[in-house]
Amino acid sequence: MFTSQEKKLFDWWIVSCEPRHVCGKLLEFFLRFSIGERTKRLLSVAFVRETMKRTNTGYDLEREVCTLVEDFADGQRNWGKITQLCNHKENEKNPFRMTHTEFLSAGNASEALSQVSWSIYCIMYINSPEFRDSLPQWQGEMIVDFATNRFYFDPQWKTSDAVALARGMYDTRDFSAMPILADALQDAGCADEIILERLRNVSHAWYRGCWLIDFLIGKQ
Repeated sequence: MFTSQEKKLFDWWIVSCEPRHVCGKLLEFFLRFSIGERTKRLLSVAFVRETMKRTNTGYDLEREVCTLVEDFADGQRNWGKITQLCNHKENEKNPFRMTHTEFLSAGNASEALSQVSWSIYCIMYINSPEFRDSLPQWQGEMIVDFATNRFYFDPQWKTSDAVALARGMYDTRDFSAMPILADALQDAGCADEIILERLRNVSHAWYRGCWLIDFLIGKQ
């Protein structure tokens, strides 16, 4: 379920969003909606994590890099570990190897997206047609979650229970308690069916950087 604004954004994403056009589409999205550097980095990681999850691919090294990128986006910059991972010998067989330096440098996160998108494109084509066909759908839903807040959010819904749930999920990167967060918001007076339905959808992909969690924990 989408708001009218979200539906326009989702439709814009999926129209002619062929795999080879993902990079350009992302960059256009960043420019059109004035997406900040933190959100760019987190969205990039979300795309990579969800791709690895759906294709059952990926490396322990890459997962560690994703975690470092997320920490980097929040100002935690372990340069020693970053250098170690970027120079890791396993990079030679890692399909994401070209993203490390761009992601973890202090440079423009937009430039890293070309490498991330290319990695997604390559991995996708060694997997099933079903995955390729589903790409615009789940990416479109993720784009909506990372765009700026389109909902009216009553400050009274920001209870201690809701904030604690959101903070716990953010810190652990485990978003399985989203349905419980929906209950907490509803108990606080939230009757917005779009918000509640999305939070209760157990198949929905949630990652650091989605607007609702950011709002609750004060990341916006």
